Amino acid sequence: MSDAFRIRSDLKRVDVDGFSFPLGVEATAACPPCQGYAVAWMEGESEGSDTYSYFVAVSHERLKPLVDSLFELLPDQVAGIVEVGSRDAYRAVDVFLSQQVISRESFLEIWQCYEAIFLEDASLAVGVNTSKPFLEIFIDQDKRVTVHVEPEGREAVDRILASHDLVERDEHEIAVPEHQLEGTLVRPILVEDPDLLCDLDQLLLTLRDGWDLMLDEEFDRNLDSAGRELGHTLWFVTALLAAEDPAQIQSACVTAWAVSKSRNELESLIQNKVESTSNWFVIDFYTVDRVAFDDRPESMVDLSPRFTKADILSFEIEEMDDPLGSGGRHV
Repeated sequence: MSDAFRIRSDLKRVDVDGFSFPLGVEATAACPPCQGYAVAWMEGESEGSDTYSYFVAVSHERLKPLVDSLFELLPDQVAGIVEVGSRDAYRAVDVFLSQQVISRESFLEIWQCYEAIFLEDASLAVGVNTSKPFLEIFIDQDKRVTVHVEPEGREAVDRILASHDLVERDEHEIAVPEHQLEGTLVRPILVEDPDLLCDLDQLLLTLRDGWDLMLDEEFDRNLDSAGRELGHTLWFVTALLAAEDPAQIQSACVTAWAVSKSRNELESLIQNKVESTSNWFVIDFYTVDRVAFDDRPESMVDLSPRFTKADILSFEIEEMDDPLGSGGRHV
């Protein structure tokens, strides 16, 4: 386990009839009838590859060995994938994808450092894919494993599954009804310590850098999850700052409420405001979320719901010793 974080020691692992769950699960009825895998043929859309898609359900103690074996199939160049529940008012899930391919070694170095979080946190999904030939290995929030592989790669996947004593089953034998999955209660797994990585925002900041991740959204438009234009909306932003004077080692954080019709416009607003009113500049945006009008802070109770132009409504810079120590929403 990495020295950058600690898993809570007060958590008791949930076990249902011998099927163990990640520590991030507090209570659940979503236990598959048995362990194993189902496989289906998937025709590729437009220019996408035809693939065999495997869905694998295993008890938690079998998850790491299985994933380690599947990662042996990765070529030299890969791309990371991260999915996490969103605070954004207009989408349920934040999906992050590598902007460019990264080396297999770079991917695995980060994976090994944070593997315990990837495999234990029930609010986080993570995976990796390759393009030529296409291969995707994905561990969802419920720690089920999905593998998409082109036909020539099927034999290698079958060998790995067989080596872990997994047999093919009908999908209904390993599937869990959606209403049971939705009823699962999750809990945080990280020790809260200001000297340690202790939340997913901090982890995402590290993964964005190490795996070159970018939120899979259109930054020049303001769309909801159905692709509808929203126009100007309310945003809450936290950004990390560095001093213009390189001799100054202290960091800072800016928190702001703003109105904007796109993320690109919003980031420009914040960057210009920081540089024109202080001796700091933005080095990274830590959290950027759209907020429903009814969830605005009390200080903005008189705010009109009809936004007609981009604007910064509140803005505060706070100096700090640890730039990751202030990642939450401030009002």
